[in-house]
Amino acid sequence: NQLSVVSLDNQNATVDWNERGSASSWNIEYGPVGFAHGSSSAMLTSSTSHPFTISNLSPATSYDVYVMSDCGGDTSLWTGPVQFTTLTVMPATVPFSCDFTDTTLNCGFEFVNGSQSNKWVVGTAESNITPRALYISNNNGSSNAYTNSSSQVSYAYRTLQLQGGEYTYSYDWKANGEGSYDYLRVWLAPASAQFTPGQLPDGTTSMYNYTSSTPTGWYPLDGGSKLNLQTTWQNQTDVVTVPTGTYHMVFMWCNDASSGTNPPAAVDNVVFVENTCPRPTDISISSLTQTSATLSWSEAGSASTWQYQLDALAITTVTDTFCTLNNLSANTSYTFRVRSICGAGDTSLWLTYQFRTPCSYVNIPYTEDFEACTTGSSSTGSQFVDCWIRLNDGTSYGGYPYVSSSSSYNHTTGGSKGLYWYNSSSPGLYGSYQCAVLPPLDASTPANILQ
Repeated sequence: NQLSVVSLDNQNATVDWNERGSASSWNIEYGPVGFAHGSSSAMLTSSTSHPFTISNLSPATSYDVYVMSDCGGDTSLWTGPVQFTTLTVMPATVPFSCDFTDTTLNCGFEFVNGSQSNKWVVGTAESNITPRALYISNNNGSSNAYTNSSSQVSYAYRTLQLQGGEYTYSYDWKANGEGSYDYLRVWLAPASAQFTPGQLPDGTTSMYNYTSSTPTGWYPLDGGSKLNLQTTWQNQTDVVTVPTGTYHMVFMWCNDASSGTNPPAAVDNVVFVENTCPRPTDISISSLTQTSATLSWSEAGSASTWQYQLDALAITTVTDTFCTLNNLSANTSYTFRVRSICGAGDTSLWLTYQFRTPCSYVNIPYTEDFEACTTGSSSTGSQFVDCWIRLNDGTSYGGYPYVSSSSSYNHTTGGSKGLYWYNSSSPGLYGSYQCAVLPPLDASTPANILQ
């Protein structure tokens, strides 16, 4: 029946399921985690509709819930259990803003530290602008420092009640840590998510696995990858679009048991607000030439006017969801952005898109000695010769050919670079073909002068 928890607060939990047959009545049983069916600690009820809200629960308490289809004299097996933990405080509504100056409830943030040495705390050892912040500490808040003698995972989260739509989130952060092993991650997780101290969201402890992974049904609020290697305050601001429900805005710190550099994560000035004017979506480009480009976008709300800007040029207002840009330069990168105008003083955030115009036709005679080119590597997608095209179907080492600085591949007098191919007995890894395609040549050059 795919039982799940769809919303949660400190005294209520709403559960829902999919009915795979024709039942129109269901039995719901819930109780403390691990309870036995029919025991005195279990509560049994029935419903003729779903979702179903379980009420009068205790705050900060974990429960199991099961559901059974009642087909009228015939019942299914129990589906479950699904575990949930009621909140300590009620979910916050938006707009939500927290600078941690609230010394009583810490803006309603809840901590899942368990027996971890590195714990989330709110204190005065670190902050940005205001006197207090949320940070990791190995001495109960006296300092923003961590211990890396054992693997650690800790969570801090604030539960939010959201209506379906687009939201802007923002927070200040800093964290040093270590490469792919000691870092901060930030997500918007569904109400059913369970956080276990010492474990990553999937229940494992391999820190490398979550540098850029996001669990199914969660939304990344960190750009989709780890935050670390920054010892000064940074700001993370973006938008997220979600359906109606209860969510946890969760900050996770993890570190392995090897090297790492202090300080660990610190967070301040958390903001979560609904956008009354959602920004456009799905920018696409067509008719791209060396000197022009046509771009289009989709409207996410009800706006009928938009503004766009190319690089730092003047902002242009249009009433169509497309525009044509002229007088561009060949082989040039551009940044295009567009926003919706929903009314006076009600403007969406910008949506940004980057593109590069094609190279111009090459005049003949044409010479390339690779001396001014950036060297590449065997890695797929590595740097290649500007305006050239590399064709390689290798699964692991698709970077051939590439510009090498080895003297073995240089054939220019006084030079130091050359183009490097690699012949391998493993074409699946290195490519069954390795081609270098020159830029387009100016076809107006008379053929009788070519040599």
